[in-house]
Parts: sequence; C-alpha cells; structure tokens
Amino acid sequence: VMDENFLATGKQEPYPLDGTKLHLTHNIFDKDAIILSNTGFKAVISTDKDSEKIEVEYPDTQYCAVWHKIKMEVPFVCIEPWTSLPGVSGKITALEEKEDYNVLAGGSYKEHHLNITIIK
Repeated sequence: VMDENFLATGKQEPYPLDGTKLHLTHNIFDKDAIILSNTGFKAVISTDKDSEKIEVEYPDTQYCAVWHKIKMEVPFVCIEPWTSLPGVSGKITALEEKEDYNVLAGGSYKEHHLNITIIK
C-alpha cells in the first residue's frame, strides 16, 4: 500500500485473483500502483473485446508495478518492472541498508532485460 507521497506504508493487501488473473478496473488504482511480487516474471494484458494480447517479460526483476494515473479513467495501463521497493513513509533508511537494493562496486554494471511481445 502506498501513501499520498508515493511511498510504501509498510502494509500489504492481497488482491483478489480469478485463478491467475487480476481483473483491472479504473478504481483499483485510486490509491496508486499495485505492486506484485512472485509473478513468475511475466505479465500478460488482454481484454475480452478482442484477441490481441501484450506480454511483458521481466526476468531480472523481483517486482512488477501495475498502474495508471490515480482516480482517473484512462485508456491505458502501465507495466513497470521494479528491482526494489520504494522507501517506507516516515522511515529513513540508508541506501546500503535497503534489503532489496542492488549495490554495485564502482565501475561495474548490471543489465536488466525486458521483452515486450504483441500477440495478434
């Protein structure tokens, strides 16, 4: 659960699934993004209106945020793979102490891959 400043509250709420499906409605994003973990590193967006699907694979990230602008009805949804969670509201944590933060030595790098497939 996120607060009004887009920081984590430290609370988690389960989202009702229909099997492995999360039914998207505009009001589901009224409090901000839905942050998913343990998703199998893939999200598929589809509609009952046609057979097209968008598949987003994010094998190098632990979390996936699904969102659109809060308290609005817009014709899109964002799929945003995250490597770590946002800071917690009211808690100051040094970056090197964050549990899920990627720390690299100076001069090194890490690659993250994202595959997007449109299925017609």
